[in-house]
Amino acid sequence: VEDVCNIDHNRRLGQGSFGTVWLATLVKGGDRVAVKELDKRKMREMAIPEAMVLAEVDFMRECGSNDKFVRLLDHIETMGIHFLILEFCDGGDLEGAAKECEGRLHEVQVARIVKPLLEGVAFLHGRKICHRDIKPANIMISGGNACSANAKVKLADFGIATRLDDGGKLLTHKVGTPAFMAPEMHLLPSRSKGYDAKVDIWAMGVVMVFLLSLEYPFTDANGRLLREQL
Repeated sequence: VEDVCNIDHNRRLGQGSFGTVWLATLVKGGDRVAVKELDKRKMREMAIPEAMVLAEVDFMRECGSNDKFVRLLDHIETMGIHFLILEFCDGGDLEGAAKECEGRLHEVQVARIVKPLLEGVAFLHGRKICHRDIKPANIMISGGNACSANAKVKLADFGIATRLDDGGKLLTHKVGTPAFMAPEMHLLPSRSKGYDAKVDIWAMGVVMVFLLSLEYPFTDANGRLLREQL
């Protein structure tokens, strides 16, 4: 990976259960990029198959021509690590950026943010891809902050995305972030037959409520999910 980019291990952009995102610069040209570093040992300990990483890479490549998504520039695999070299988004994620705006965002501003995201979701669903983890922390901003008219929003993190069955078979794997999961996901396995791509639309609705109120619906003051209100 040193031949492609120089990773600054003092500039952590994000942290997950088995991976870290670092700021880096390309060897050729010096452009800033984000590098998602996924530890294979930790993945094995958590029983996470490497096929999930390879699927994420494939989905990102499939969406690479669409500016509604964070671009994957390269994927480098070593004995112990998967490196995903990604487009760097200087505005950070939508969760932090929205909170930094003075006061709540106006409806016109929220519409400007949500419209391209819904276009991105439509692009995914047209290719039978269900993201399953849409939330402000997985939406990146480039070219400004959430209040800027020139800023672009981009969907990121295809770590648990999946391809829908051509025959319309429902998905039954309960994954995602609870506050953004649709009722048919929460009710699995005993009270739901499964779910389809519409769960992404539900998650987008939760994102929109957050942008308008800076609060998440269906959670209490401590951030705990109120399942009975779903």
